[in-house]
Amino acid sequence: MKIERIYWYIAASIIIFLLDYAGLLVVVRRPIDQVVIPFKSEIFKFTSSIKNFSSNIFLYPQLAKITQQNYDLSKNQEELQIKLRQLSVENAKLRVQLEAPFPSSYKFAPAQVISFSSVLEVDSGSDQGIKTGQIVVDGETLIGKVSWVSPRRSKIMLLTDPDFKIAAVTSRGIHGEVIGQGGRSTILSKVLQKDPLFLDDVVTTSGEEFTPANLLIGKITHITLEEAATYKQAKIEPTVNFDREKLVFIITSL
Repeated sequence: MKIERIYWYIAASIIIFLLDYAGLLVVVRRPIDQVVIPFKSEIFKFTSSIKNFSSNIFLYPQLAKITQQNYDLSKNQEELQIKLRQLSVENAKLRVQLEAPFPSSYKFAPAQVISFSSVLEVDSGSDQGIKTGQIVVDGETLIGKVSWVSPRRSKIMLLTDPDFKIAAVTSRGIHGEVIGQGGRSTILSKVLQKDPLFLDDVVTTSGEEFTPANLLIGKITHITLEEAATYKQAKIEPTVNFDREKLVFIITSL
């Protein structure tokens, strides 16, 4: 019986082979393939994911190293771009400062602003030749003067500070004294009643008391008249916007 079954199996196999070779089993294959193909596809995906998972576990240290290197490169690139932008701004400001019409004897120390509240704090100090009382500018515009110094840092009293005072003159030649009022306010005081003041007159330093002349302070926006008083005064809108200052210049020598 066993031998007969073997013969039958062999005969059946030959017949199936011949039918398949002749293309007569296509009708039967189609419904079978519709079941078998999705099943085999899912098995293949599953086995592939297992192989990939095992490979990833084996390669994890290398992958982690490569990921960290890519992160470091990206971070370094961002830092370089920031430094390039800073250098570009600094170079532009240096050109403006060098082109400002100051006497050739003047010497300037560039200082990067590192904080701003009621004063500007910069990253230059006594190691760079900074001293208290030195005038601080941005181009031809007055910022204030140095009020505190450490070896590598300085604080700058702004021209709007209540303790700030400097001799000034209007574009019509009227002399007075600029005094800070706090916030963004400052006034031109000690102007004689007989001396004319006009709105939008430009106010600059007069160059007295060992300070540079012709530094731009601002323009007159309001005039206060008191006939009984000896002096009159005017409110000045400062030219500088302290919030936007990133790089300033300290005059270290006149």
